[in-house]
Amino acid sequence: MLLQARDALKKVRDQAESGFSLLELIVAMSILAIAMALIAGLFISFTNNFTEARSLNDSTNVAAVGMNEVTKVIRAGTIIDVATGTDKPIFLKAEKEEVILHSYMADSSVNPAPILVRLAVNTDRKLTEERWNATKVGEQWTFPALVLTPAPSKIATTAASNNVIASKLIAPTAAQVTAGAKYLFTYLDINNQPIATPVATAQLGNIASVQVTMLVQADATSRAAPVMLRSRVGLPNLTSSRIGLH
Repeated sequence: MLLQARDALKKVRDQAESGFSLLELIVAMSILAIAMALIAGLFISFTNNFTEARSLNDSTNVAAVGMNEVTKVIRAGTIIDVATGTDKPIFLKAEKEEVILHSYMADSSVNPAPILVRLAVNTDRKLTEERWNATKVGEQWTFPALVLTPAPSKIATTAASNNVIASKLIAPTAAQVTAGAKYLFTYLDINNQPIATPVATAQLGNIASVQVTMLVQADATSRAAPVMLRSRVGLPNLTSSRIGLH
């Protein structure tokens, strides 16, 4: 009888120990599952933040490089003196996403010469820079002609160089423009007042500065917001300036 009681007690104890071990296993597995979920969440969050930061950095770099080149070209805009008649203005064409101008870039210190430059956004939303070299006849610089008709206008000869200086530019919608958004180029007179675009031929000589607004979305997934850079570029080579000097 005593032996039977001892065996029964041992059986109960074994069952109790077995049940306690199973409970421990369940608790341990639950804690492990929670920990793994937390780690996975942190990893996903870190990855998303890293990807967003990289996308934002890509857009910033694209906009910064493009803005630097556009600013450099426009700031070097120059009037071209002619032997007789009216001097050639800085701008030949000024539209929302296209500008053609004479610019004295002086890329070479040996016999520096002005160039004709076209900055324009193409159908792929890439900002391109085309350059045409000048030819010196006597003491006068001459350039390939701007052909206005048939539209769209174009330069008579092929550009000496054609480079993409920025990509994935975003154009504002009509509603955004109504709300105050700007196109790539905004032309201002000597009083900092906007000139209607496209700028009429008679008004091209009144452009005293150009406001450049570059909105870039380099991330195709739009995980990061677009980057906008804005700069107002003065034209120091004008015969009259915005500060009243002549």
